Amino acid sequence: MMNKPVKYAFILFLVLFVARNSALAVNEMKSVWENGPEKEAPGFWSTLFSLQPMREKDPDEKRWYLTVGGWYERKLGNTDSMRANGSADLEYKSGIAVLLVSYQQFYSELNGEQFENNISGIIKYDHYLVSYLEYFIFNQAEFNDITGLRLRNGTGTGLKFVFFRNIYNR
Repeated sequence: MMNKPVKYAFILFLVLFVARNSALAVNEMKSVWENGPEKEAPGFWSTLFSLQPMREKDPDEKRWYLTVGGWYERKLGNTDSMRANGSADLEYKSGIAVLLVSYQQFYSELNGEQFENNISGIIKYDHYLVSYLEYFIFNQAEFNDITGLRLRNGTGTGLKFVFFRNIYNR
């Protein structure tokens, strides 16, 4: 059983919650009245499965994306440690094709001894032939000093049958 302060707080919360949602509903109704209804969202099945035809984006919609990140941490004391990592991704999306170039590196030391040093990189190209069939080609390279991996390279090509696709991320 709830004590009185908790019970009153809960009732107050419910009242505020209902009032807030009622105000949001009124604002949404005003917006629809003034601006008309929003574009209808795609149906459930066409959003979940790859049923809609692919289209090339207009020239002003095609985008290059660059993501760069890094981190450096140094701790001094009875356990001296240093960690650093960095990454860079370059991606191009045209609506029916995606090109990705990615690089990552991790390096760590503990009390002056290196315990992590690895690098990986990927170059990948995907091209939709139709909405549910995609051609891909990739190359991935890895280096890990601690495990003795000097260079591991993987290259491949093939076809992907696309069951699920996020239509908002083309």
